Amino acid sequence: MFQAALERYRDLQGIPLRRSLEREGPVGEVLRDFFDAAIANLMKNDGKGCLMANTTTELALHDEKIFKICSGNARQLEAAFSGLLARAQQQGEIADDRPIVQLARFLVNTMNGLAVTAKATRDRKTLKDVVDVALSALGL
Repeated sequence: MFQAALERYRDLQGIPLRRSLEREGPVGEVLRDFFDAAIANLMKNDGKGCLMANTTTELALHDEKIFKICSGNARQLEAAFSGLLARAQQQGEIADDRPIVQLARFLVNTMNGLAVTAKATRDRKTLKDVVDVALSALGL
């Protein structure tokens, strides 16, 4: 039952977030809006965090089916970031020599870090500072 609930959560929360990365506009703005929405979600419910991130850190190591859902979710997010970053390169917003897949993985890690930091600090400013540095590292 928990597996079904996690898959439903992935669909209800993850699909709209990933789709937000497909919208038109300057890539820096798209990413800023994405992370602002993520921070807003993470700050709900007294900073209890993200079910997917919580499950990844607590259960994925011990349950192969849960691992597959969590790792699949991360790969989907990585693919969405990769598509957006490829568009940024095409539009000249980031340098052509920047490795898209590595940058996408950095952004997935940033997202995961935000989920943990939200629980540890419950401080929106701290989360926004992390996003500012991540976008700066991309040159956006």
